[in-house]
Amino acid sequence: MPEFERSCRPILVRQADRAISQVNPVSDAVYNVLPLTINARIHSLAARIDFAAGQPSDLRIRVTLDGNVLTYTIAAPGNTTPYTPIRGSGPDIYDETAQLMAAGFGAATPPFYEWEGHAVQVDALITWAVNQPTPLVCRVKWSRKL
Repeated sequence: MPEFERSCRPILVRQADRAISQVNPVSDAVYNVLPLTINARIHSLAARIDFAAGQPSDLRIRVTLDGNVLTYTIAAPGNTTPYTPIRGSGPDIYDETAQLMAAGFGAATPPFYEWEGHAVQVDALITWAVNQPTPLVCRVKWSRKL
């Protein structure tokens, strides 16, 4: 490969994880995990909610890629169970209006496909009937293109 072509490729530089552990999250408040970042790639993403009683109705991760917003939802999440977005293109299950999350990690969990964009942002949200003293946790592993 010519030297010129090699030097023109963008270089991905691994960044420190971005994470939140929001104590007493307010219902439907938006908690920013990865602020709007230019030229970024998300390698993995997971969220969980810890609660004592009064299960929340929805745990959501909102990913914004170049102005397009994708909201991934798990209804009635389990206590302390980590969830990761399911990304696919099946005709019935994975359309833009039915973005889902899968519990846990491992062989049974669908593979995580990376996101990349010129402008990338990640937020976490939870819906409660009543606010509780419990953390909303979300972590993003990502790189920036130089």
